[in-house]
Parts: sequence; structure tokens; C-alpha cells
Amino acid sequence: MELQKIALCYRNLKQPQKALEYYLEAAKLDETDLNTHLNIGHCYLELEQFEEALKCYFKVEYLAPGNKKVWRPLGWCSFVTGKRNRQENIFSN
Repeated sequence: MELQKIALCYRNLKQPQKALEYYLEAAKLDETDLNTHLNIGHCYLELEQFEEALKCYFKVEYLAPGNKKVWRPLGWCSFVTGKRNRQENIFSN
């Protein structure tokens, strides 16, 4: 849990690369924490690594299909990467 707090501090300081490092370490300790995977996706999004962000968001969506927090960033990354069919499915819900 401490790793996530440190990561959040770095995100608040607009240092997504450092935050990503801490979130990745936190994910190693608890692979089932979807909030951590969502935050990893957010860091990748802030770093404009859209394909990596998509992987994280798809994982969260697959494991928790009712999680609406993932829809907007998933739709945005799909739009930016040209995955139009996926984007239309997300925004039509």
C-alpha cells in the first residue's frame, strides 16, 4: 500500500514515469488489485504510450466488466491508436 501512496504523490507532481515505476512494483506484490492496473494504464496514457495503456485498460475491463472508470480512457486510447471498432463499442454503451 505504501508503494501506491508514493506513486500517487509522483502522479500529483506530474512525474508519471516515476509513478509508473512504483505502480509496477505494487502490481508485482498484488496482481489482483485492479485499481493498481488502472493507475498503471493512466501513467502510460500520460506518457503517451497508448498501446501499453490499452493493455492495462483491457485487463481491467476483462476482469471487472462493470467498472465504468475504465471506459473513458479505454475509448480515448482506442481512438488515438485508430482502433475505431473498439472505440465505437465503448462509446455506444
